[in-house]
Amino acid sequence: MSTPATPAASPAPASAPAPAPAATPAQAGPAGPSAPGPGAGAPPPGRPGGAPAASGGAAAGRAAGSSAPRHQVGAGGGAARATARSGLGSARSIALREARVRVVRGDAVQGDKIVVVAGGHRGVTLRALSDATVQAARFAFQDPPRWSEIRSAAWRQRSVVLRGPAGSGRSAAAVRLLQAAGTASWYAVDSVAELAGLTTLDDLAPGAGLVVGSPRDAADLRGPQLENLEGLLERADARLVLTVGPEVRLDRTLAEYVQQLARPDDLGAVMAAHLAHRTDEDTAAALLADSRVAGLADTLLGGSAACRDAARLAAILADGILDTASVRALFAQGDGDDADTWFESLGDPVLRTHAIALAFLNGLPREDVALAADALLRRFESGGRLIGLPAAADRTVPRARDPFALPLDDHLDRLRARTVPSLVRGDSGWLPCTVAEYRDDAMPRRVIRHVWSQYRVQAQLLEWVGELVDSPSLQVRGFAGTALGLLATESFDLLAGRVFPEWICHAESGDRRREAVGYALRMCVDDPALHDGVRALVEGWFQDGDWQAQAAAARAYGLCLGGGDLASAVESLVLLARVDHLGVAVAIGDSLADLMVADVERNAAVVLDALTGMFGKRRSRATGHLCFLILVDALAAGAQPAAPGDQGARPTLLHLSVHDPALRETLAWLWSEVIGGGLFDEETSQVLGRWAAQAEHDAGLMDDLLRMLRHLAERHTRVRQLLLRYADGWEGDHMPRPLRRAAGLLRAELNPRRAAPVPSDPRGEPR
Repeated sequence: MSTPATPAASPAPASAPAPAPAATPAQAGPAGPSAPGPGAGAPPPGRPGGAPAASGGAAAGRAAGSSAPRHQVGAGGGAARATARSGLGSARSIALREARVRVVRGDAVQGDKIVVVAGGHRGVTLRALSDATVQAARFAFQDPPRWSEIRSAAWRQRSVVLRGPAGSGRSAAAVRLLQAAGTASWYAVDSVAELAGLTTLDDLAPGAGLVVGSPRDAADLRGPQLENLEGLLERADARLVLTVGPEVRLDRTLAEYVQQLARPDDLGAVMAAHLAHRTDEDTAAALLADSRVAGLADTLLGGSAACRDAARLAAILADGILDTASVRALFAQGDGDDADTWFESLGDPVLRTHAIALAFLNGLPREDVALAADALLRRFESGGRLIGLPAAADRTVPRARDPFALPLDDHLDRLRARTVPSLVRGDSGWLPCTVAEYRDDAMPRRVIRHVWSQYRVQAQLLEWVGELVDSPSLQVRGFAGTALGLLATESFDLLAGRVFPEWICHAESGDRRREAVGYALRMCVDDPALHDGVRALVEGWFQDGDWQAQAAAARAYGLCLGGGDLASAVESLVLLARVDHLGVAVAIGDSLADLMVADVERNAAVVLDALTGMFGKRRSRATGHLCFLILVDALAAGAQPAAPGDQGARPTLLHLSVHDPALRETLAWLWSEVIGGGLFDEETSQVLGRWAAQAEHDAGLMDDLLRMLRHLAERHTRVRQLLLRYADGWEGDHMPRPLRRAAGLLRAELNPRRAAPVPSDPRGEPR
């Protein structure tokens, strides 16, 4: 495949440049058939063979600037909206990653984990400790006897074996010991055997703490094994604590690593510390002064009671439950059913609906949670009784409620939740807000599954989740769709057979519903028992002749199936590109963005090669051009909260065009085809104009943009002419904020004879 060598056509009229004709053996341009002009659909350099020229047909035959027939792929309002969602792909990736941690963390299949690949061996799985465990160790830990001696002697090496009797709080002591050593993140290792397979910690940030908690194979541990880990731990600035009981016979080579842990002298002090951690000092003091609490502590924390018993009693009391019989009953339940029993104890439907809303939106702004809770409560008000509960007189839902009856902070105390200041990415970027979250990050998953399985509220929940995924907030949609995935793992057949088919054809919010289905399937595909079912469901949509089903399949390939089989997912998207429907085309573009942002370094070449294939085929050429513009607009590198002085998110494809030699020519060819082809002339000008607006006061970004555009202009005269016309449009009177500086710099770069004086940057920043 050769690079286009000569201009294929003179510039078309400025108002409506037509697509350049294909160069065929019978109609070769000046350079012959191996040198078609931009827009002809020939493959870029390095692509084997020659793709069919894209001339004629429904997609390629539309004149630039004309509106496509309704729903067909072409310029117009739908394409303009699809290419004006700057950074959406990157923002969606952040929202889904956060939702996975906030809503699903702790799940046996989908839980938050890091797999460290040991060279030549199977992977070693490190699971992040829950936030509740980490915070309890930091704020509620009570020093046991000899704790100062243990701390001073523990870190002669980077590994410690903490040995203590049952009930001594070994797990909390291990985390607290790591915190005292300055670690910043904490992970659990399952066994000594797993520890033996650990040969790299490159996937962890420096300062990690590893906990091997009472492993069954503790007797297999040997001193030389820990000695061999010293270098690995030191290079990663990591530390390790392994806990064992007195019944384990340790090898004598471990003597220098062992520290003896004793039971605390007073479990009442442990309970008091956990009470203060879960409430506040004044509330804890009032509870401790209650004679009922003193009696319960004497009874339940005597004898062989453990530190975890003191923590559990504090959790019950912090929920405001003081009736002696109720506390004893809850305490007897143990840890396993605590969340379920706690939910039953809430009683009031306002609290219960707030608990459910918080489970679905855990970690989002408290206002979003409160609005969602109100919306859910309204769904149970029309019948006058709480659906799924006995129809007793005290189960009715009042028609009117005093909005000032219970402050939000009191709600959160009852819900074992809290508010914390945070940054959340909204439509206007990263903004400060106050988020609401459960103290125990395993609680959202447990509440969702309990409510779904124990009450006859499935219809109301699904209607409410539908309302959430229709929200204008990307974060609310992402969290709700992820939580829907938890429901799908419990009732896949119900949702796949009765809910998803209706959602993907929703008349008003079909695009958002299809995306939410993709979020849900993202959770299901990781479950080995559901993986084949997910693939079969998506394949059925792919084969369906209905465009809505095909668009749903496209979103599923990008959001869930591409992670396990990138090549197959991309191939399916390329095949779907033959469907001449705008809704399918936008879904393909969004999914290509999802696949690229998941791993730019690994996936970019595959995605761009897929676009090259679309460009070269008549039936998919228009879809390919639109998908490329969606990709250009959707991805922004560094889409995280900016530190002071940072310029913020940078366009990913601009960065690759300038700084990645392996992709530079492919991207240049794709740009030349889109600009020269003219199928989406106005959309192309607008996308580049947004880059130019961002670069107006960013010298580095402006340099990158001009370098890329100069490279494009050097390839084809037609592209140069169109870029100059774009520059004229950027500073036109129709622009709300004319880009005179960017337009002047571009003209100076591409055509020095036309260049007018370049306006100075009002911030005084040189280019």
